[in-house]
Amino acid sequence: MSIIFLYQDKEYIQLSQEDIVTRNINLPMIQYNTKVYKGITNSLDFIVRNNDRKPINLSSVQMLVRVRNVETQEILLEKAVKIVDQLAGKASLILLPEEITDWTSGYYEYNVQTTDANGIDRYLYTDVNRGTFGNFELIEGIASNLVPAINIGSGQFVDIPYGDYSILYSTGAYAGDSQAGQTNGMHTVVVYTTGFVGKFWIQVSLNNEPPLDSEWSNWPIGQGTDYYEYTTGSPNIQYFNFSLNAYWVRFQYLPSQLNTGTFDLILYKN
Repeated sequence: MSIIFLYQDKEYIQLSQEDIVTRNINLPMIQYNTKVYKGITNSLDFIVRNNDRKPINLSSVQMLVRVRNVETQEILLEKAVKIVDQLAGKASLILLPEEITDWTSGYYEYNVQTTDANGIDRYLYTDVNRGTFGNFELIEGIASNLVPAINIGSGQFVDIPYGDYSILYSTGAYAGDSQAGQTNGMHTVVVYTTGFVGKFWIQVSLNNEPPLDSEWSNWPIGQGTDYYEYTTGSPNIQYFNFSLNAYWVRFQYLPSQLNTGTFDLILYKN
């Protein structure tokens, strides 16, 4: 039996505040690889020091953190920081699961503001260049968001001429895994039929905009084919899982000339 060793380590993020009395300039030059995980309570742990890396007494200080979207600069969260050890300059921002559950995976930036007993506000420095923004990566891995499946009934398919005698039925474009901010690429499709005979396709696209008909690709779901073949002995419920960072997904089916059944419903989840 192999033994796996696990380690717990608290990483303190060094923050700096200018002290005009202290002449030494000894700011931290650390690059942090801070990660925050969905589904659990996270903490960002800080030590506030002066420009000579001496801890600042936080006994009469209030601290506030603002977290914002890197791309839009929208402020997503403003929250007070808990002072953990006043004399040692230690403080902690607690991020609860429900506070970050709607955020997409990726990078976020934050700044830390202090307010002293005289009501004077300051932003703390995060690096040697006196920058005021830190950052962390939000990881979708501990617990994914519970997203309801999309219900695609038979009425949501449109008729497309196919050859001389047949009619192909196709849905519109649905958001793929990439639009949901997921990183694992997992898609789940459940197809409900009643005695259906014919072919079923799952099509994908990486286009940013909804694709034209010529811009879709078939995702292989059959035995050596890019479609699933329904026969007279096929079950009425079929499950399909595929992993791809697709931006768009759509579905098509083609009844066989021998078909006397119905294509009833698709449940789709990215």
